[in-house]
Amino acid sequence: MSYTLKKTTVIGIGGTGIHAMLFMKQKLLKTCGEIPPMIKFLGIDTADKDALETKDGVIELSEGEFLKIEVKNPASLIRTNKEVKEWIPDDIPKFALTSGAKQVRALGRLALFANSSRLEAKLQGLLSSIRDYRIERVSKYELFSENIMVNIVCSLAGGTGAGCFLDVAMLIRENLKTTDKLMGYFLLPDIFTTKPATENVEPNAYAAIKEINYFFSSGSRHRYMLGGKERCIEGGLFNGVYLINKLNKRSVEYSNIKDLEEFLGLGLFLHSSATGKAAADVVDNLEAQLLGKKYYGMPTVFCSFGVSEVEYRGDWYAELFAKKIALNVVQKIFMGGEVADGEKFTRDFVKRIGIEEHEADDVIDAILVPGALKKFPFPPDYSKDVIGPSLARRDSFLNEIRQDVKNLAKTNIAQLKADKVKMLEQEIDSRLSMIHGLEFTKNFLRILVGILSEYKEEMSKERNDKIKLQEDMKFRFDQARSEVEQASRALFGARAKMATAFELYKRLVDKEAETIIEIERRERAIEFFAYMIDVSDKWFFRLEGFGKYCSVLTQDLVHDIEHMEKEGKKVKPFVEELKIALLEKELPYVEPADFIKWLKDAKQINVMEFAEMGLDEMELVLVEFGCSHEKAKDIMGKRVDEVLKGMSQSEKMKYITLLDSMASPLWQYDQGMICGDKKTENIYLFGVEDPDDTVFVPEDIKVAIATPYEPSLVGTGDPAKVICLKVEAAVPAFVVSNISRYREKYMNIHKPFSYHIHKEWEKQLPDLFPGAEQEEARRYWSLGLATVYNLIAKKGEYYYIRSEKKGERTKSYQLKLGQGRVESMKAFFADAELVQETKGAIERITEKEGTKKIIDELTSYGRDIETKASKQTEEIRKQIELELQDIEDYVNSLLSL
Repeated sequence: MSYTLKKTTVIGIGGTGIHAMLFMKQKLLKTCGEIPPMIKFLGIDTADKDALETKDGVIELSEGEFLKIEVKNPASLIRTNKEVKEWIPDDIPKFALTSGAKQVRALGRLALFANSSRLEAKLQGLLSSIRDYRIERVSKYELFSENIMVNIVCSLAGGTGAGCFLDVAMLIRENLKTTDKLMGYFLLPDIFTTKPATENVEPNAYAAIKEINYFFSSGSRHRYMLGGKERCIEGGLFNGVYLINKLNKRSVEYSNIKDLEEFLGLGLFLHSSATGKAAADVVDNLEAQLLGKKYYGMPTVFCSFGVSEVEYRGDWYAELFAKKIALNVVQKIFMGGEVADGEKFTRDFVKRIGIEEHEADDVIDAILVPGALKKFPFPPDYSKDVIGPSLARRDSFLNEIRQDVKNLAKTNIAQLKADKVKMLEQEIDSRLSMIHGLEFTKNFLRILVGILSEYKEEMSKERNDKIKLQEDMKFRFDQARSEVEQASRALFGARAKMATAFELYKRLVDKEAETIIEIERRERAIEFFAYMIDVSDKWFFRLEGFGKYCSVLTQDLVHDIEHMEKEGKKVKPFVEELKIALLEKELPYVEPADFIKWLKDAKQINVMEFAEMGLDEMELVLVEFGCSHEKAKDIMGKRVDEVLKGMSQSEKMKYITLLDSMASPLWQYDQGMICGDKKTENIYLFGVEDPDDTVFVPEDIKVAIATPYEPSLVGTGDPAKVICLKVEAAVPAFVVSNISRYREKYMNIHKPFSYHIHKEWEKQLPDLFPGAEQEEARRYWSLGLATVYNLIAKKGEYYYIRSEKKGERTKSYQLKLGQGRVESMKAFFADAELVQETKGAIERITEKEGTKKIIDELTSYGRDIETKASKQTEEIRKQIELELQDIEDYVNSLLSL
C-alpha cells in the first residue's frame, strides 16, 4: 500500500526522549520496511549514543542522527562566558558533563550553550533536509502537505531533556513558518521517584511545567543571548503539549520505564508518521481546544493521550500451536507405552527375518549349505602306483575345501549382514513410528540382544564340538591309511581289499571336509551374531540417548508453552489480545503417520535419522512440523481484520468500546475541578492496516465513543493490530495529579539550587496554582453554607444563594448556582461580584449576632457536617474537608480578636 505522510521531524532529548524516538523508529521499520524520507530524527544527549535491543534486532540512530553535547570544564565556562553568566543559577554543581547532566537542569542547558553553534547548524540542516523537494518524488509515499510537524520528546525529570527542551524549541520555532507545527511530548517524574538519588526529579518537573505554562501566555516574552545572537522566546512557543505519567485515568499503572518509552514512541508514530491528513486533523482539533482557554484564570493548555491496541499475534499463536503439536509428537510417538508382549514379538521377529538358531539353522544354512561342495575323488584304479598319490592328495583337497568355504562364506555373510540389518532397521523404523514406540523399540532391542547372545553362545559351543571332532579324526586317518597300505601289499585280492580300504579313507576325508564346513558355518555365524548384537546395541544406546533427548524436549516444550501462555497474559496495559479458539488447553491431535510422512516428504529422512539428530536440531524439526499444520498456517496467515470480520456486529462494537476504554490518557487530574462548563474533550484517531478494507468505519466508531469531533481513520500497514489514539484536551497545570507534591519539593527552603534554567525565573514566573483570591472565595462559600448565615442552601438537587443584587424579589432573592455541591461551588467562584456580595453579607451578620454566637454556631455546624461527611462520596467528602478547614480558620480568626 502507499502511505500518505506529513513532513515530520522528531527530536529526542536525553535518555527517555531518545528511547521513545527509537521505539517510533522500530514501528516505522516494521510498518514501512524503511524510514520514509520525509521523516527525520535527531537525538541530543550529554551521554554517549544509546541503542534499543528488540526482538527485531538493534534499533539505533545513525551518526548523522545524533549529537552529543558535553562540557568537560563547566566551572571555566561559567566563569568566563557572558551569555552563561546572565542566566546560570547560583550554587549548581560543576562536574564535567560527559555522561549525563545528573538531574541538574541548568547543567543540561549549560551543555547546550557550550555546543550552541553545532546544535543550531544541526537543527537548520535537519529542517532543510525535510524541506528538500526530492523527497516528494518517492513514489511509495504521498505527501499530505508542505507544512512541517516538529515533535520534541523528553522527560521533565532529569537534567538533559528538561534542561534543553525550551532552547531547542526556540531554535526550531525561529525556523518554522506559521503553518508549521511544534509539539511537545513530556514524561512526568513519577516513574523515577522510587529509584535512588532522584530527589530532584519532581521539583525539576514543576519548574519545567511552570516555564511551559508561562510561554503559552500570549504576552510572555524573554530575550537573551545564545551563540552570539539575541534570541526571543515568546508566547505560543508550542502548538500543543502532552504530559504523560505512569498512571492513567483508569488507575492502571505503567511500572516499567520501557513501557512508557514505547508508549511515547507509539504516540509519536500515530501523530507524526503513518497518519497523513488525520494527524493534521488531530493537531488542528487540539489547537481549537487550547485557543484562549483559561480555567480559574490559568492557562488551560495541558493535554495527554492514551493509546490502545487490539492485537492479533498470528505468528505468536502459530508458534504456540506448533510447540503444542511438537510436544504431542514427542509424548505420543516416543514417550511411554506398554512393553509386556516384547518377548513374543521379538522371537516372532527372529523367525520372520530368518535368523533363528536352536530350533532352526537359519543363519548357518544361509552362510553355507552342507554337502554343496565337491567330494574327495576315487583313484582311477587301485594299483600300487596310483594309490600312494591318491592318499597324498588329502591335504591339498582339504586346503582347497577350506579356501572355497572361506570365500563362499565371506560372500554370503556380507550379504546376510546387509539383508538382516536392513530388516532390523526397517523394524526399528516401523516400531518407532507407532504410538508410544520408543520404549517398545528399546525393549525389543534389549530382548533381541539377549536372544542373539544365546545363539552366539550356542554357535560357539557347537564350533568347539566340531573342532574336537576334527582332532579326534586324526587317529582314524592314520589307521585308515595304514589299512590301505596293508591292502596294497596283499598277495591275493589286493585290488578288492584296496578298494574297500580306500572307500573307508575317502569317507573319512569327506567327513573331515564336512567338519571344516560346519566349523566355518559356525565361525561365520558367531561373527554374524556378534555383528547383529553390536548393531542392536548401538541402536539401543542411540535410542536410550534419544529417549533422554525426548525427556529434555518434553521439559523444554512444556516450559516454553507455559512461558508463552504466561507471557500472553502479561500483555502491556494498553493491549488487548484477540483470542482464538484453537489454543485450548488440550494438545492438538496428531496422527503419528502424519509426522513420519512429513519427515519423508519435507525433510527426506526417516524416523531413525531423526532419532540420530542433536537436541536443538530435533526441536527445530518438530516445531517446523508443527508450523506445517494447516491450522498453524491458518492461524499465522490471518489479519486482525479477518478475525474481526467473523464476529457479529455487537462483538465488533464491543471491541471499539474496549479500545476507547483502554486508551485512557496517561495522566490523572482533579476531576472535581474540571466539570460543568469546565470540561475536556476527547479527540480520536483509529489506526488500521488499510482504511479501505476494514471492519472499523467512522459511523460505527462514532456511535460507541463520546466526542464532538469526527474520529479519524488512518492506515498503518500493520495487519496484526488495530490502534486507538485518544487525545484529551485540556486542563490547567495545577489540577494535574501530584503537581502539589512537586510544588512542595520545589518550594523547599533547603533546596541545594534553583530548579529553573534561569536564575530569576523562580521569582519572576507566575505560579501554577491560582492566587489567594480563590482561597478567599472558597472561605465565603464555606461560611455561606453555615446555618448561622443561611446564605447558601440546598433545595432538592440544586444549590441556591441569596443575592439581593442578582436575585428576584418574588423569589426571595434566591439565585440558582448549580446541581451538586462541587459544581455549585465552582459556579460561585466564577462570579466575583457574587463573592463580594456574600462577603459583605457575612460581615454584617457577624457584626449583628456577635462573635460568641457566631463561634458557637459555626462550631456546632462544623461538628454536624463532619458527622454527615462519612456518608458522602469521596469527592464530596474531600470538599467538606476543605470547608471544615475554612470554618476552623475563620473561628480562629474571631477568637484572636
